[in-house]
Amino acid sequence: MELPKSIAVLPLDNLSPDPESDYFSDGMTEDITTELSKIGDLKVIARTSAMRYKGSDKGLREIAEELARISHTKRKKDSPLCYK
Repeated sequence: MELPKSIAVLPLDNLSPDPESDYFSDGMTEDITTELSKIGDLKVIARTSAMRYKGSDKGLREIAEELARISHTKRKKDSPLCYK
């Protein structure tokens, strides 16, 4: 059985010196997530699931493994973990 193609948009960093500009990087993360969710054959990990890694020092492999465990477990249709 082939697993569905899936992707998570990890939180973008605010590279400006102004911490008040976090809204911009958060908005970009959300917009990219929303646009990717429109691709029919792609399962997009929900923003709320990916945002828990904001500021995390975890490596990509560890994050991918954690998100894979979350997204491939049986969830209710209305689960906030995945858009599809």
